[in-house]
Amino acid sequence: MISNSMPSNHADSLQLALNDDQLDRFAEVGNKLADAAGEVIRKYFRKKVEILDKEDLSPVTIADQAAEEAMVSIILESFPSHAIFGEENGWRCKDKFADYVWVLDPIDGTKSFITGKPLFGTLIALLYRGKPILGIIDQPVLGERWIGISGRKTTLNGEEVITRSCAKLSQAYLYVFLVFDYVFIGKREGEWLGCE
Repeated sequence: MISNSMPSNHADSLQLALNDDQLDRFAEVGNKLADAAGEVIRKYFRKKVEILDKEDLSPVTIADQAAEEAMVSIILESFPSHAIFGEENGWRCKDKFADYVWVLDPIDGTKSFITGKPLFGTLIALLYRGKPILGIIDQPVLGERWIGISGRKTTLNGEEVITRSCAKLSQAYLYVFLVFDYVFIGKREGEWLGCE
């Protein structure tokens, strides 16, 4: 759990607590985070890098670590009272129960990054009292950036993303790229296979 607040789907209550100027400022900083992480990541992409194993045996590289540090430094400078939870270093804050929590994964898809395939991305989220208000998916090699902001339309490189309306989940199309070697094993595999 990233926050002490219980998540809910009530976007209306978020809109009352946050104004457009605040959301614009968070998006501006979120874009700076993605830019900074991308600059680091591109320097290491398709280069020989040392690969280390984390406790869970998933790989990590200097690119993961340096990109996270670049994002953390921007958040600490811009919003010193915000909490930060990073994929590589966990909690980085004075108060992990702050109203605002940034969640960072500098390279989601490290195995793809290591093998030189641009099937990875930088994931950035901002939670307000446990509810997501900003989400960014950035692919720094292909130059694609998706941005979702509470109460607004999702964009890809500044253009509104159009989706098909579906009354039921079974009518939706879902694309997932997975590495099955350790992601869905045991109970988790059953959950995935039962998803309809």
